[in-house]
Amino acid sequence: MPPDTDSVLTARARRAALRPPPVVETCWWIAFEVGGRRHAIRAAQLAAVETAAGLRRLPVSRPPLAGVLLRRGRPLTVLDAHALFGLPPAGLPPAPAVLVLSAQGLESGLLVDRLIGLHPLDASLKPAPLPPPPGAALPADALALGPDEVVLVDAAVLLAHPALIVRDG
Repeated sequence: MPPDTDSVLTARARRAALRPPPVVETCWWIAFEVGGRRHAIRAAQLAAVETAAGLRRLPVSRPPLAGVLLRRGRPLTVLDAHALFGLPPAGLPPAPAVLVLSAQGLESGLLVDRLIGLHPLDASLKPAPLPPPPGAALPADALALGPDEVVLVDAAVLLAHPALIVRDG
């Protein structure tokens, strides 16, 4: 005699309830806005967030250098995200922030229009490489396109780019 439908479904539900849910490793990202578009950087590559109030422009500097910020008694080179991402120059927005990026022993600030906040992404996600826009001062592998059209920025690649390293002397 074949089992009734209710007992089969009940047995399946019990077996499913015993299985642990799949583990999804999460990677945390800091989201920010530049030129009206959302970008994000790995939280592990962010040392701090500073206000842009103390940013000092240098008279002989060229983009992408935005200026210098005194941080903990030491000068921090700050790069302009608009120039890096090939966007037209913009004045200081109402709530600019300086993201202090840190990777592989290098540190630099990134002037952004607005800090959005902390967001989780699936760590197994393999974002599609995104070529830098024309006029961008970025290495070719610094950007990727993540979920919801968020531009993911790799701080390690960005900070190690020879054109962006400021040397003393």
